[in-house]
Amino acid sequence: MEIFRSSLSSGAKKGKDDDTATSCHGIAWINLAPLLYPGVTRIKGAALVHPYIESEVLERTKKTTRSGTVSGEDSGQQRVSSGGSRRGVSSAKKGAKDSKKAAKEPAEGGEGEQKNQEAQIYTEARSYIVVEIVLEKPLVSKRPPEELAAKVAEYIPKRSSMTKHHCGADEAVSEYHKQIGDVANLVLNEYRQKFGVSNESADSDDLSDERKRALIYDLNSSGKYFAFKERLKQSVVKVVREKFFKTSAFQKEEELHQFLSELYVFLIEQMHKGVSNVFSLQNNAAPLPSPLDEESLIHFAKEAELNQNFELAARYYQERLAMDQNNSASWFDYGCFSLLVGNVSKAGECFRECLGLDQHHILALLMYGVVCVMEERYDVAETFFEDSTCVQPDNYLAWTILGLFYDSRDNDIGAEMAFLEANKHFHKEESSIFLSSAAALLDLHAYSLVENRKEHETTTNELYRMRLQHLTPTPSD
Repeated sequence: MEIFRSSLSSGAKKGKDDDTATSCHGIAWINLAPLLYPGVTRIKGAALVHPYIESEVLERTKKTTRSGTVSGEDSGQQRVSSGGSRRGVSSAKKGAKDSKKAAKEPAEGGEGEQKNQEAQIYTEARSYIVVEIVLEKPLVSKRPPEELAAKVAEYIPKRSSMTKHHCGADEAVSEYHKQIGDVANLVLNEYRQKFGVSNESADSDDLSDERKRALIYDLNSSGKYFAFKERLKQSVVKVVREKFFKTSAFQKEEELHQFLSELYVFLIEQMHKGVSNVFSLQNNAAPLPSPLDEESLIHFAKEAELNQNFELAARYYQERLAMDQNNSASWFDYGCFSLLVGNVSKAGECFRECLGLDQHHILALLMYGVVCVMEERYDVAETFFEDSTCVQPDNYLAWTILGLFYDSRDNDIGAEMAFLEANKHFHKEESSIFLSSAAALLDLHAYSLVENRKEHETTTNELYRMRLQHLTPTPSD
């Protein structure tokens, strides 16, 4: 934007510009890039006024005219803020240095290249102008949070919590063992009532067979055999339903015979186990419940990771999931572990399960976006990254990752907007958004997103090396 004082010469006609004298010619460099931020309709900010030097204007704008606004790539240009939810960052000090440097440069020939001595007053007085631009509608539309949430729900529908089965296969088998034990005790009592209790062994096998036939005859004739069979019937039905998952009739007779054969073998094996438990001579104490709770399992899993025993760590993560499949944190931790071992598809599945339980899980939104980037599904990744900034607008990590994604896609305007928002919500003076975000991504095992960053190579690579040293066990002496 050019600023100058104009006056008409005596006797000059009003319609001719050649007779107009200008003085105190200055120029203010205004950054209109925030108008290209999604959803921005208003910007307002202050810009320093510099002396007008035509060579500088020609270099920056490729224009030689003195009228109209000018705009171009300027490393020291003034940052103008967006209104409403965005506030710009002023670079007045940098602009002042550029103006002083430009004022000290010698003229390179011609009056048009001479220094504007009268306009030096702008530099000495540190003059500035305040510019405000309001648009009727944004130049780049922004997707509303409702649309992003609906898009995420379309990719990953919210699922209901899994109902716990109160009578599973193990409980059905345990009930069958219990009924076998009860019937075995009843049969033993019948045997003792008929033949008495003797500490001596039977004289011969013939005597044992004779007593067996006599006992079966008495049970059949008294109706007790039928009562024992009915007592076992209900537990057998539960085993068929819960263990073999059979609830409908068979279509073919061959299938029925095959099923009955398998069921007979299974019931006989379990009957022997039940009888062995009843007649065991050892007084075995009841097994103690497992002392590993959810907190212990995640602790041991992390410890196995540090020792690079990934097979053991995976087992702990799976046991934690088996304890409660409705815990979104268990799915998220298992997904991060899958990224560590390089199983990207498994990681995506875990993050999907996590988001299915909790669609506002901020880290799961970010990590599923990272997985989509690794799978080159950039449109889906952008949706999840943007939705994370809507779920928690004050989360610097979400804005930083969105900026890094835009930077990788050569979207300079979007990256600048996201980094400005990240800095606005970042409150750690001893660090930066890039270093803190790199630390968080390394802890989540998102190494690919960290390795692809080139602008902050020194700090990121140093932090990456430190994390690898921490994960790699040192050899023992």
